Amino acid sequence: MTEETATQKFPHLLPEESEIWERFISVLGENYTSFSYDVRVGDGAPFGKEKDEKYREMWTALTQKRIDVIGYSPEGITIFEIRPRADLPILGKLLGYRTLYFRTFHPTEKIFLAVVSDRVDDDDAVVFSAHDIKIFIV
Repeated sequence: MTEETATQKFPHLLPEESEIWERFISVLGENYTSFSYDVRVGDGAPFGKEKDEKYREMWTALTQKRIDVIGYSPEGITIFEIRPRADLPILGKLLGYRTLYFRTFHPTEKIFLAVVSDRVDDDDAVVFSAHDIKIFIV
């Protein structure tokens, strides 16, 4: 897969992240009915009074948080973060994304959190597990 194809196929993912995600899809993708990519959540940064109103929508879109992937399954909704190395900063992102996803979309389904990576340290894996975050190493 070329770099251009990877970024077009999975918006917001870098080429290395796209490769990791493709491996996940090939092994576990059948467990999900569909996926949404680059999902914007939250209100974004405040739009100052000095700014021209015609730019409000663009400003909001640029400053909202963006979830890499949302997976839908009969069990619920999974918020995925894809990274070459699963480390603790991802924990904060996932916890924040869950809060903002609830506030933005008001889902009634169960929400799961997951990181898809090609490596994770033992200490980080313990912390993810303590917060009920699934780790998929592909």
